[in-house]
Amino acid sequence: MKLQYRTGERPLWSQLYDILLSRLDSGMYPIGSIIPTEKDFMDEFEISRIVVRQAMDKLLMEERIQRIRGKGTIVLEPKEKLSTSFVSSLHGISESKNYKNRKVISFTKEMAPQEVYDFWQIPNQSLWCLIRCTYLKDKVVNRFISYYHPNVPISDEDNYQESIYELLAQKGYEITQVTDTITAGLINKEDQEYFQKDLCAVVYRTRTSYHLELPVEYTYSTYLADGYQLTIENQ
Repeated sequence: MKLQYRTGERPLWSQLYDILLSRLDSGMYPIGSIIPTEKDFMDEFEISRIVVRQAMDKLLMEERIQRIRGKGTIVLEPKEKLSTSFVSSLHGISESKNYKNRKVISFTKEMAPQEVYDFWQIPNQSLWCLIRCTYLKDKVVNRFISYYHPNVPISDEDNYQESIYELLAQKGYEITQVTDTITAGLINKEDQEYFQKDLCAVVYRTRTSYHLELPVEYTYSTYLADGYQLTIENQ
């Protein structure tokens, strides 16, 4: 089976996602079974690894599958969930220049959540972790926690106050593909303490970024609903 490359067709990863989702829903891949590997899908559909990972990433975020180290990717029982997807073409990516409201909290080597290593398929190791916050009237309204692939040549001597994407481009790692998963809900206990907020609405975003087929960034973002407006531009 081949995906459609014609002008006007949906992105390849979106086409693949629909096919895999159909196979899950139809029972072709039963609950608890191990699905084919990324290489199997690359060969079957004649596509690159990045396309497969983007489709698989969406299924992971929707909790339809789960990666288990040393075993493979298993099928999970579907959970009822209301979601909305935005699909757009990417012609470069940049950050809004609100640097005066942004503060670098830390840039250190840290262990990442297990899903970062599983997604990138790398051994558990310390990764560069950049934490930045945006302030409004001296109060934190948003926090970014970003982990960077060990192959990315960044260091603690670089300037992270301004655009990280411009910095990555200067180092030859321009971000060319991203996948964002956005959910809304009530703030969790950890973020209540960090933002010094009682129970309130928040927006959570998980982003995976690539330079061509090379993984670069894995970012967790938290936005307070009463202090931040999130805008998605489709091009």
